[in-house]
Amino acid sequence: MYRGILGITQDSDENDGILEQYEIDEAEDWLVRFRFRHTTCGGSTIANGVTYDDTQFRAAWHPTDFALVELQDNIVNDIYSVGQKVWLGWDRTGNTPSTATCIHHPAGDVMKYTYDGESPSIEINNTHWLVDDWEVGTTQGGSSGSPIFDQNKRVVGQDHMGEGSTDPCNPIKGTYFGRLSLSWIGDSTNNTRLSNWLDPGSTGATTLNSIRQPTPEYSGIGDALCSSNYFSVTNLAPGYSIHHWNGSNVTFPNGNTSNPVLVSPGSQGGAWVQAVINTGAGLYTMPQESFWVGVPDYTQLGIELQNGYLTACDYTSGTAKYLGTAWPEIDAYEWYMPNASNWTIEEEAFSGIDNKYVEIYYWEDPAPSQEDIYIRAHNSCGWSDWKHTIWSVTDNCGGLLMVLSPNPATGETTLTIQSSSKEKKVDINEEWELEVFDQTQALKAKTSKLKGNCTTIQTSNWKDGVYVVRAKIGDKLITGKLVVKH
Repeated sequence: MYRGILGITQDSDENDGILEQYEIDEAEDWLVRFRFRHTTCGGSTIANGVTYDDTQFRAAWHPTDFALVELQDNIVNDIYSVGQKVWLGWDRTGNTPSTATCIHHPAGDVMKYTYDGESPSIEINNTHWLVDDWEVGTTQGGSSGSPIFDQNKRVVGQDHMGEGSTDPCNPIKGTYFGRLSLSWIGDSTNNTRLSNWLDPGSTGATTLNSIRQPTPEYSGIGDALCSSNYFSVTNLAPGYSIHHWNGSNVTFPNGNTSNPVLVSPGSQGGAWVQAVINTGAGLYTMPQESFWVGVPDYTQLGIELQNGYLTACDYTSGTAKYLGTAWPEIDAYEWYMPNASNWTIEEEAFSGIDNKYVEIYYWEDPAPSQEDIYIRAHNSCGWSDWKHTIWSVTDNCGGLLMVLSPNPATGETTLTIQSSSKEKKVDINEEWELEVFDQTQALKAKTSKLKGNCTTIQTSNWKDGVYVVRAKIGDKLITGKLVVKH
């Protein structure tokens, strides 16, 4: 059974603060709604609320303006708020808080947060805390009964009334809260004090920390399932137990009702499991947990090339992509070119998770008509088979080759246009154009009307990184890679 401290209002026909029986009867017909809030801070979507019927009146006391009611429903094990319930702690010492926080529903609106970084004062015959000027937010009519928390996130009172106007256009600046330390004793009777209900065991505790119900979590489920393994659900609240497990592309050799449960992989591909929990008041289904079964599927590996072909005179880029379901199980890629006597793949590009992008360039005549390129992927289960791709090779630069030296460069580098055949000398008699692009493919530098086969590129003010250098000589396009490293 669950109790809440609420603000109360004087009788409409009296001014003595005495609750009439009909008012108590009405309080015991209340509907109590939880989670009337936005799903995100500053958002506009309201969360799915939970409403409980009927309460039982326990205690009330006019001087501090509190009423205590208890839910008739047992919500400890209900399936509507698994892992979301928090039982608020309290402090009855009467010590003055160093800060004040109020969580409330101003004017009946969705849940709001109000804060003051200074200590409240004690007012109205020592029965109330007063926050005279909130730093963040404010309270309004409808906020009554909401808790005030101290710096330790413990309840020390409840909203009674505002200091100023309750007009929404002129919100109150300060708020009076009845003090929990006085409500604890009340008028020394069971139905006027908190002590009987918040410390029914008479422990004498002066403070109690808030308690959050544990949130069930999966354990033992990795990114990939290579062989039979045990999966678990941890953080089960008292009274909770596994009812059964559901799954796709897996089997449960020893049955699906234990915790932990033995799970065996199915065929290579995507899989998931899902635990169904018996809370004692119903079945709660946890979200599905997805993973991959076996090594990566090589048939889903793809290799894409910048221009669809390899160029026999300049560097060109190959990109390996995992085109299947994007499970996060791949931790490395590896490239292989069995006939790469005329091609170079950078040494560091042969393995590693970052090697979805490699650079392949031709360096010697004669150029083959096609090239075999292989790619494979690795996860915790091992390497996939090789995916084979054949790229055609073309010569679209008239036998010219770009050389950058030094490369990597610091302050500057010299670009020289040479023949792809070492026996030939290059004479460039026409004007040509130079362009340099950074890692985002943005144009970094451009020089027109160059002559001869040599020019200097200044890099002293450039950021470290890889740049693409492109020379346009008539209808020929020659590309190179420049690394800047200071």
